[in-house]
Amino acid sequence: MDALNKILEKVNQIISTPNNEIDQSQYKEINVSDFNGKILFIDGGNNEIIKTPSFSVHLVRVFYCIYQNNKRIKSEKKEFYLLVKAVNNEKLSFEAEVFPINYEFDVMNIDPEEISSKQNPDIGEIVNIVMKCAEIKIATESIEHLDAGDIIVRDGDLKQINKYEKAYFTALLQIADNNNITITALAKTSDLLTDKGDSFSATLSKNQPYPTWFYTIDDQTYFTKLNPKSRFIFKFQTHTGHTDILSSLAENSKDPVFIGYPYGLIEADKFARVSNRETEIARIKFLTKTKNKELLENYQNALSAHDVLDNI
Repeated sequence: MDALNKILEKVNQIISTPNNEIDQSQYKEINVSDFNGKILFIDGGNNEIIKTPSFSVHLVRVFYCIYQNNKRIKSEKKEFYLLVKAVNNEKLSFEAEVFPINYEFDVMNIDPEEISSKQNPDIGEIVNIVMKCAEIKIATESIEHLDAGDIIVRDGDLKQINKYEKAYFTALLQIADNNNITITALAKTSDLLTDKGDSFSATLSKNQPYPTWFYTIDDQTYFTKLNPKSRFIFKFQTHTGHTDILSSLAENSKDPVFIGYPYGLIEADKFARVSNRETEIARIKFLTKTKNKELLENYQNALSAHDVLDNI
């Protein structure tokens, strides 16, 4: 037996082995509800225009859309250019400065020791933090378009992994609680394992008792299947512990383009994404207008040698 067949045999053993770690009592069927409030879906995207070791320029975009009774009633796109540069005032930090297209975000000074165990974190980590914080702030501002009992759904999770995200999340949750708005998140992927080292999502799928369901992990975290025809299990989080929204998300998850995933999040992802073509156009404009093209190329060349080899 060759190496490929040997590894395929091992993989088949892994995926075929029964797993009895699931508590069947934690499955709950998703039932139809009479919710007719508004659901705001939000996502963010970015792409790098200029890349050097000491600074980076990105186009950042956040998009949200509001649905009611499965119909979109409002949408809005917020955009800005982001310059992240390394600064050293006694110790290394990163300054993130915004240049608005149609949205003015905050200047952020980020301490590398607060966000990474690496000695020199990648500037991309800083960009992701700024984008997530901008998304959270725009979600906070968008509450003015919602009423008591309405819901916000962000792509991803509700984790706050550093003090910068925690500050923006704290403001969002406070305003949401004051206005009786529920903050939720739906993650497309999960690396959670069972105690025996099996994929938790796959194990739930093997043992599912209902066509659509949710499975309780704790009072804020669940796994869910939103359409009987879907092959995907998603992680769902809600800061209030309310799961009634899942019936509305299931109603919004019938589009064949990605059956079982809310169309509002499909739309948010589509319009938040910054395409490579848009990025290249922005890069050309940037390079055309710069007065120090050769000096800029010296900075870029520190990271671009691999690109030359990749194109040979």
